[in-house]
This record gives sequence, structure tokens and C-alpha cells, in this order.
Amino acid sequence: MTSMIAARVLNTQLAASNKSLERLSTGLRINRASDDPAGLIASEVLRGEKASLQAAIANGQRASQVVATAEGALTEISNLLVELQDMVVSTANRAGLGDEEVEAKQLEVDSILSSINRIAGGAEFAGVKLLDGSADFRFSGLAASCIQDARIESMQSTGGAPRPIMVEVLQTGQYARLIYAKSALAGENVTLRIA
Repeated sequence: MTSMIAARVLNTQLAASNKSLERLSTGLRINRASDDPAGLIASEVLRGEKASLQAAIANGQRASQVVATAEGALTEISNLLVELQDMVVSTANRAGLGDEEVEAKQLEVDSILSSINRIAGGAEFAGVKLLDGSADFRFSGLAASCIQDARIESMQSTGGAPRPIMVEVLQTGQYARLIYAKSALAGENVTLRIA
């Protein structure tokens, strides 16, 4: 009988020792559901929230990088515009300037404008152009049920003149209505079917 009690105590101590060694080796207090069921549930909820927060932080950092990239290009463009303004103001009064000087100033103006266009066309992040006007507006990463009201006040058309538009989603991902506010199409509705 004494040996049975000793064996039971030894097995209990061995199990406790194994559990302690497992916790030490993994660094976790809860290694399986039997260790603490309620604690495991709380731990999993917190782990999910942590993953969400890490994703939000990563998205924020990526957005910050996009803004920093655009800001760098815009700073260069701003500096060029200040230089251009100074040049135009100084050249506006042609007194004391010969034709050759005016032509030289015009070449400088053309060079500045070319540089501005080059910078605007080259500013991109992850393959997406930021300042060339190709991405006027975008909706992404949103479920259709989350969008209640989307307004696009205007857009650049191929003709170069801005045209106000109104978009009405009739059925998610299948139909849309586009109304042109242009005198040539006054009041005419154009319906697009997106397949």
C-alpha cells in the first residue's frame, strides 16, 4: 500500500515537473486547452487583436511612405515653381533685356517646366504613379456593403476639360449610371453595364 501511494505521489510530481519544463521551454503559461481553457480563449482573442493592430500599424507605415514619396516630389516641384516665379517676374519687365536674354530665359522656363513634368511623371510608389493624374480616385479594400455614399465631384476626361459626374450604383458590381453635365449632352443619361 505504501508503495502505491509513493508511486502515485511520484507520478503527480513527475507530471508537475513535466508541465513546468514545458512552460519553461516554450515560454508560455498556456500550452494546451487543458492548462487554462478560459485563459486560452482570452489569449486567442488578444492574439487576434494584436495581429489586427500590427496590420493597422503596417498599413499606417505604408501610407506614411507613400506620403513621404509624394512629399519629396512635391517639394522639388515647389522649389522649381518658386524659381519659375522669380524668373517670370524678373523677365516680365523687359527693360534692359535684349532678345537673346529673353530667349535664354525662355529656354530656362522650358527646362523648368520639363523638369516639373518629369518629376510628376516619375513619382511612384510600388509601381503606382502618384502625381501624373492617372489615379484621380480609387475605392479599394472596402466591402460593397460598407459604401453608403460615394461622391466623385469631377474627373479629367480625355478632352482635357473637367466634367462633373454623378454615379449611382444600382446593383453591386453589375450596373451603374453615369450622367454627363455637358451642354452637348444636356440631360442625356448614359447607362454603363459592367460585366
